[in-house]
Amino acid sequence: MAVAIASFCLSAQADSDVNQGSASALSSSPHLNLRLNVPRMIFLRVGNGTNFADNASINRIRFAMTAAQVGSGVAISQTAPVAGVAARVLGTGGNVSFTARGPAGSLANGAQRIAWSQIRPTASAGSLPHPAIGNGVVDQSATYNFKYANTAPVASGTCNGQVTYTSALP
Repeated sequence: MAVAIASFCLSAQADSDVNQGSASALSSSPHLNLRLNVPRMIFLRVGNGTNFADNASINRIRFAMTAAQVGSGVAISQTAPVAGVAARVLGTGGNVSFTARGPAGSLANGAQRIAWSQIRPTASAGSLPHPAIGNGVVDQSATYNFKYANTAPVASGTCNGQVTYTSALP
């Protein structure tokens, strides 16, 4: 038991280095090992919310056009939120895939359909469109702004659709 206690005490000793002599310059170089355990995790936020929290609210993008603009081919910018949609992906386990999918291929109002291809998101103020390759940590963000392409006339009414954003670690 005394040997076990002595071994434990010796293993707990700190590194030290003592130098002495008559030379004017002396140095000492002890070492210290550090260990930080980082969990494998993934976080995705698209819209308003708090980083690293589960937020239940879903933001809504709105477009408003005048009668003269319907089907004119002039893209209609989002009206809300005017400042754009904040997005962030953070993953600590390698490359992160990031996708956006809408149901049934279109926004809908009963039988009225507008193809998702008519909604044109662009990224500004960030690097999220293309995740980092192979560095083990992905931490990218962007602000998304949306436009309705407005390439053909559509029937009156309000078309709705929800986009699901997904990020995944392999």
